[in-house]
Amino acid sequence: MSVASAINLLRNLKLDNSKTQQEPVQINETFLELFLIELINSTVSASLSEISKTRNLVLSSNNSQDLSPKANSETFNPVEQELIQSGLTEHEKLLIEKKLDEIGFRVGQKISERYTAEIQRFVDAIGVIKFICKEIWYSLFNKQIDNLKTNHKGIYIIQDLRFKWITKISNYQTNSLAKEKTSQYLHLVTGMLRGILERVGITSTVTFDIEDSPQCSFQIKITKSRLGV
Repeated sequence: MSVASAINLLRNLKLDNSKTQQEPVQINETFLELFLIELINSTVSASLSEISKTRNLVLSSNNSQDLSPKANSETFNPVEQELIQSGLTEHEKLLIEKKLDEIGFRVGQKISERYTAEIQRFVDAIGVIKFICKEIWYSLFNKQIDNLKTNHKGIYIIQDLRFKWITKISNYQTNSLAKEKTSQYLHLVTGMLRGILERVGITSTVTFDIEDSPQCSFQIKITKSRLGV
């Protein structure tokens, strides 16, 4: 599945029980879950292919043996993905996370377009973020954010006590690959939040913290805004 296809599909996202008054394409939660798995696996696989090619170029330049025979392949099966991911450097992990964040950013911008009329009535960032916590979060996850905190100086923390996208990832505390998979889902969300805000004139940095999976929180730090903070 291409990134463009993913963005177009998520642009029309509406879970079965959404309160949204518009009539976008209906997507049930099971389908969305399978879709996200495929999207992340495709993105990670493409990134691993690029990483393998880069490694082979380095090996070749050092007259070393090519240890990655599938470097020219565009996809890896799940077992191959796990083997490669277990040996990734921190820099290589960051490259994958950045790509997922970028996809999320583009998806977030498209999601924001659906709510342009509602969002434009807000005169400050806190109004927009409250709207995200209530209406947009409900549309995406069939629930509202559990907690919202702010220092009233441009920093907001939103907390989901049971984040739906990572509830089925087990052994988070003890399994490094489970931690990476959880991180991949959450980087999609940080990008989505940035994209939603950027579309209405709010530039931000977004990070996540996992207190006790599936409990997690997202910190939004506004760096520039056409609205008040």
